[in-house]
Amino acid sequence: QSAGVRRRIDGIDEAVEANPDTFSRTGVVMIADQLLTLRQLAAPCAYVLSPTNSTYGFDGGTGLVSIATSANCPWAVTNTNAWITITTDASDTGNGSFGYAVDPNSSFIARSGVVQINGEEFLVTQAGVPCNFEIAPASRAHGAGAESGSVSVTAGNGCPWTVVRTNSWITITSGT
Repeated sequence: QSAGVRRRIDGIDEAVEANPDTFSRTGVVMIADQLLTLRQLAAPCAYVLSPTNSTYGFDGGTGLVSIATSANCPWAVTNTNAWITITTDASDTGNGSFGYAVDPNSSFIARSGVVQINGEEFLVTQAGVPCNFEIAPASRAHGAGAESGSVSVTAGNGCPWTVVRTNSWITITSGT
């Protein structure tokens, strides 16, 4: 460096606002006849489902889920439940919706399944077939002495049942 020539170094701080858009952006700042190019990543896509869950009886049914998101955000439905069928297009970009059908449940056990849309969950719950019970006879008369008898229980296949004794003088000897 020659005598009498001084070099001055100053710093410049820069800041960018948060990018609310789902696409990246580029800006240019001129500093002392020089260009500084700034690039900013896109905001991540956000997805809002409506509704977020639904409940069905054992006989099944159909439904529609709305998806709210930014215009350039793609979405896709992921369904791994054999008893839930997606009935419309399962992917799109921007706001949209998809339809689905829930098969009848032939079991007495309730079930639930999750359908995913870009990480957001839509929960489907379904009741089991109602268990109907019949006993025969529905009443019985006993004499004053100790006696025993039997009652037949008819129930749907797989429907659980129990016996609750409410009187201390009655003993259940089997089939509880």
